This record gives sequence, C-alpha cells and structure tokens, in this order.
Amino acid sequence: MGKAVHGLAVKLGLRGNVMVRNALIDMYSKCEFLDEAQIVFDMNQSKNVVSWNSIIGGYSREGDVDGTFNLVREMQSDKLKANEVTVLNVLPVCVGVSELMSLKELQGYSIWHGFVNDELLANAFIAVFS
Repeated sequence: MGKAVHGLAVKLGLRGNVMVRNALIDMYSKCEFLDEAQIVFDMNQSKNVVSWNSIIGGYSREGDVDGTFNLVREMQSDKLKANEVTVLNVLPVCVGVSELMSLKELQGYSIWHGFVNDELLANAFIAVFS
C-alpha cells in the first residue's frame, strides 16, 4: 500500500514537496524499509528537522546505534539543530549498559539546549535511566 502511495505522489508531481518526502521517509522507516527511506531522504534537496527526525527515528527503531548517531552528527554538520523530537528518537537506541556514555551525552545536549522543561523528554530520560 505504501509503495502505491509513493507511486501516486510521483504521478501527481508531488515528489518534490518536502512534506510528501518527509511522510514517505517516515512511512518507509516505520514499515522497516530503511533502504527505501534512505533513498527518499538522500534525494531530498530541502531537508528540514522533520526530514532528519524521520530518518533518525528509523535507524533508532532498527537498533542501529552507529547509524543513528552518525545521522545526528550529519544533521548538525548541515547546520540544523536537533530538537526535542530528535532526542526522543535517539533515546531508544541508547538503552543498555554499553550505551551509557551516549545516553549521558544526549542528556547533556538536552540540558545545554534548554529541553529540561519538556515533560515527555524528562519522563523518557527517567524511563531509560531506570
């Protein structure tokens, strides 16, 4: 069904629309078609925070620690600031003793950028640290 929606978007001339591309990246990554999500992401010339969050979330859901953090670094290299949603997307991949330093780094980033008042994020950190 998702590929049909993608095909229809192309047919209707919407493949250049950033919102449509973001929706496709999100759809493919949530359906565990990360290669297809990556292709749509790479073709996106006007990436925004939503684009990055969608692909980062996909890598995180797959449990790809290196891929997730590489994308976050690449996002920052593109001069886009990670937001609360980015942090929430990265948190699941930090679960486990071996990722404790990454988790602490992520918490430090959140504090430094003023995300401490976000209840959802605070609760997510509590859950991951416990």
